[in-house]
Amino acid sequence: MSTGSPSRLDRLLSLSLATAALVLSAAVVKRVFIDDVVVPPPTTQRLLTVEQDDWNAALEHSIAWSPRGARSELVVLFDVECPYCRAFHEGLKALKSEYHERLSVSLLHFPLGMHASARVGARVLECGGAAAQQVHLLDSIYASQDSLAKVNWGVLAARAGIDTSSGFAACIESPASGVRVDSGVAIGRRIGATGTPTVLFNGHRLALPPSVEELRAIIDSALDR
Repeated sequence: MSTGSPSRLDRLLSLSLATAALVLSAAVVKRVFIDDVVVPPPTTQRLLTVEQDDWNAALEHSIAWSPRGARSELVVLFDVECPYCRAFHEGLKALKSEYHERLSVSLLHFPLGMHASARVGARVLECGGAAAQQVHLLDSIYASQDSLAKVNWGVLAARAGIDTSSGFAACIESPASGVRVDSGVAIGRRIGATGTPTVLFNGHRLALPPSVEELRAIIDSALDR
């Protein structure tokens, strides 16, 4: 047999091996792309200590969505015009239903200057009555978030079951409706909040807005201690 040039069989075998290598390389690249982009590794949250006075003030000046005093306590700084807050709000509902009395959730006003309707929306909430009514009104505001610039706040409140017949419009314009809003802004600035949602948990501030899964892991860790 001559060894001066490869046989036809040798050439076919080499071509087959090369093709197989290309297919395997493509599969590896695809797997890496999926792992890195579509299913990224979980984010590691940093918990930053909040001064005790600021933590107490955050609880005092926030809307108590659920009874306080649970082993796990959340305070969420929010803005009614923030789309991320709207999405996070739905996640909070799921966590409240999951943990019941083991989790306290409160909402602290932190309207951002970039949102033209955020501060008036916060004052509207302050005129919504009891905490449960305010949260119900917040649901309605979030549902109309894309058109807040032209919304009729009275109509929106009425749809949420708020009595607007006695001084509701005057309440929004009253300095009293802005007191807790201003307090929330001041507290947020003191603890280093720069955006929304900013999440406080048991006297700490989460460095980044958490996913529901991250928040669940933090809550579980606290409950297991």
